[in-house]
Parts: sequence; C-alpha cells; structure tokens
Amino acid sequence: MGLFGPPDEDIDEENKVLESNNPYDWVKCKVELPGFEMVIESASPWARGLATGAFGLVGLAVTSGVNQSYERNVLNTYFRIADKGVVIFQACKDGADLRIPWDNIISATYIRHNPYDKLRIRLLKNQTIEIYFNDLSFFDNPIHYCRGVARLINEKACGINPEDEGW
Repeated sequence: MGLFGPPDEDIDEENKVLESNNPYDWVKCKVELPGFEMVIESASPWARGLATGAFGLVGLAVTSGVNQSYERNVLNTYFRIADKGVVIFQACKDGADLRIPWDNIISATYIRHNPYDKLRIRLLKNQTIEIYFNDLSFFDNPIHYCRGVARLINEKACGINPEDEGW
C-alpha cells in the first residue's frame, strides 16, 4: 500500500513529478556532505580594540582567543543522475564536480524530515549524503520526487554494504 493508494498510483505520481523536474538534468538542491569542516573564528581587530578600550586588560584577554568548531559541510548546488553515477555540481574543495560511481552507492532512501523532505544516499564506509530539493514548485510533490529519484538510483546502485559481503 502506498502513501495514498496502491503502489502503482504512487509510481505514476512519481513519474509525473520526474517528468517536470528531470533528475538527468541539473536540479537545484541543498546538499549535506559526509564529514565535518573545522571553522576557526577570532575577534576582529576593531572588536578587540573596542573591548580593550571599554574593559582594559580583561577585554583584551576575552577577545584574544580563537574559537574553533566543527560544522557539517552544507552547500547550495545542483544534482543530476549520469550514466556512470551521481554528480553534484562543484562540491569539491577545488571547485570540481563530485562524481559518485554506482559501485560506491549502496542505496538511496526518502526520509521524512521537517521542514523539508530529503533524499539520503548511503555510500560505502558508512558515509551518507543528504539532499534537500527545496526549490521544487508547489505542484511538484517533494515526497514523490524524492521517492522517484531514490527508485532510479536504487535500480543502478551496485555497492555492497561491508556487513553484507559473503551472503
């Protein structure tokens, strides 16, 4: 049983949405890549001068430190399905496209997430890429779009989960 009816009805809805937003062409999205990126923050010279003037040595001591934190690597970009795998436009540090071959993809699933639904792609080595299609029009249901793209990816995904080897 599908979301609102028999599974065939859901596949028909998915196909309609995929026709209007072809995943084989570039589709605008927000991508959360695996891993974290270190962000270093320090007080600007202007803020340090103001704090020193207002609070003396205590102000200087408070603003002289460096804060570092780790944040998820999230970017607004484009996504498409290619013949050899999945491509994310300019997702590498050097500005190159991130190309993920079918052999490195284990599966793709639709995840219900507030406020936006997302597509989760599981890669080898317990890595995941999460893709949000926030810019779909009001008439293009993101649920059906994510499910349709997941179905297309799962048809070609070849990666084997390390726990599943030998079964």
